[in-house]
Amino acid sequence: MNRLYALLVFALYVLSLGLSGSKADVPNLAQLDKLVQAVWAGQPVVHSLDMVIYQEKRNPEFDPNFYRSTHQSHFDHLGGGSKAELKGKALEDRIAIEETQVELTRKKAELGEFVKERIRITENYVRIDRTSGNPEITLFAGTPREERIPARPLGSETAYTRTTVYLWDANQVRALGSSVRVRPSKGFEYDHEHKVAVAKLEDDRLLGVKPPIVRLWLSDFGIFPDLSPWITWLGTRTDPSPSGQETLGATGDFRDPVYRQFVPDKQKVELLSQGKPISLGNDGQQWLQVTVVVEQANQVRLDRYEAVISDRRTGQQYTAAVVAFDAADYSKCYQEEYYYSLQRVVPARVISRSDFDGRGIPRQTVVLHYDFPSGRLKGLFTFRIEAIELNCDIPFDVFEFAPPKGYQIAKSSRSPLYYYRRGEEVLAVPMED
Repeated sequence: MNRLYALLVFALYVLSLGLSGSKADVPNLAQLDKLVQAVWAGQPVVHSLDMVIYQEKRNPEFDPNFYRSTHQSHFDHLGGGSKAELKGKALEDRIAIEETQVELTRKKAELGEFVKERIRITENYVRIDRTSGNPEITLFAGTPREERIPARPLGSETAYTRTTVYLWDANQVRALGSSVRVRPSKGFEYDHEHKVAVAKLEDDRLLGVKPPIVRLWLSDFGIFPDLSPWITWLGTRTDPSPSGQETLGATGDFRDPVYRQFVPDKQKVELLSQGKPISLGNDGQQWLQVTVVVEQANQVRLDRYEAVISDRRTGQQYTAAVVAFDAADYSKCYQEEYYYSLQRVVPARVISRSDFDGRGIPRQTVVLHYDFPSGRLKGLFTFRIEAIELNCDIPFDVFEFAPPKGYQIAKSSRSPLYYYRRGEEVLAVPMED
C-alpha cells in the first residue's frame, strides 16, 4: 500500500507539470555551457537571512516501536519517572502518557504536522521563532480512550510559541569553512505559552544544530539546489582532497574549500556534447553520459538534463540524477531527482520548486524522500516562504538573552523544566529568584 501511495504521489507530481516535450537527445555545447555556469556560479554568497517559512510534514513510514525506543527519556520526564521506578497508579499514568504521545505522533505523521518558523541568521547567531499546528486529530478512535484534538491552523497572525537562539564564537565560525559539524558554544530558549525562559541550553540540546551558514539552511529546505554531484561529473579536481573531505560539503556554499578543488573540465563537456561517454574515476569501470529534453511545464520551457551511468563490470545502466532549469534563466532550478543505486527505479529524493520571485527564489518547494531499498515513500515535506530577506541588517538585540516581563527563569535545560501533556502541567520547576 505504501509503495502504491509513493508511486501515486510521484505520478500526480509528474502529471501536474503538464509536460509536453521531445525525446531525450544529446545536449549541444551551448546547453552544456549553461549547465556548467549554473553549477559553478550557483546562488550568490549570503551572509544573513530573515525568513518566515511554513512547513507541512508527513511521514508514511512512521515506526511507533522505533519512536518509542528513542524517546524513553522524554516519556520519563512527562510521566515523572521511568517505568522501572514507578508502581501502581503512578506506573499506569506513566504508561498512559507514553501511549498517548506515541499515538499523537503517529497521527501527525499520517495526517500532517504544520510548522511556522521565523529564522534569522547572522555570521555568529541563529534565532528561530517557532509554532506548530495540526489538522483535527482523533486519538484511540472507537475505544473508551477516544479523544478529539481540534485543528490548529497556522496563519500570519498566529503567535510564536517558542524562541531558541544559538551562538557560535569567532573561532568556531572561522572553522566553518572546512566543516559543517560545529555545534553552538551556547544557546537559550523561551517558552511563550508558559512564560518560562531557559538561560542555558546544555550540550545535549545543542547536538545536531545546523551552523550559521545561510545556504545550508536554505538547501535543507530544498530552496537552493544541491548540484554537487554535477561538479564532480563535469569538473576536474585541482588539488588532492584533504582527509575527511572526500565528499562535497552539504552547504552548497562555494566558499567551501572542497568546491574550490574542482574546476570545469572543457574536454569532458565537449565529449558529452558529441554524445560520447566520459570515464568516472581511474579504473575505467563507470562511464557517464548526459541527455537533455526540452519540454514545456505549464507556462515554462525547461531544459531537463539526465545523468546516466553505465557500469562495465555488471553491464548495467542507470539514471543517477535529473535536474531541470528554466531554459531562459538557469538560476531557476525547477526540479532535482537523485537515485540510490543501480537497482533503484524510484528515486531517493525528488525536489520540485515553483512560484519563483524576481530573485530566483522559489516560494513553494515540495520534497519527497523514498526508502532504501524498498522504494516506499517515507517523507513528504512542503515548504512555503511567506517573506525572505537576504544580506539584511538584523539588530543584535534579537540575539540577546532578554526574557519578556513576567517570565520565570530556569537556570538551564538540565533542571526539571515545565513538562506538559498537551497543556497540562506535570512537573514544577525550580526557578531563579
